[in-house]
Amino acid sequence: ALAASVHSGVLRRETRWQRADARLRELSPAKILERGYSLVFDAAGKLVKDAAQVKAGDEISARLARGEIRARVK
Repeated sequence: ALAASVHSGVLRRETRWQRADARLRELSPAKILERGYSLVFDAAGKLVKDAAQVKAGDEISARLARGEIRARVK
């Protein structure tokens, strides 16, 4: 009975760990990019979080799931 109880506890912890791992993987930046989002950086390499951070003529780059795009703001 003790061995079965210990085994059951280990299985519960392992299942909990696997669920937490799956949730963390879904929130990873790479997984978010896979869903079609991108990360936009200014010419200095700083993450652009607000359109007010850039102005017409500024160079930007966008990191995608597969590759990068460079552009100029209009």
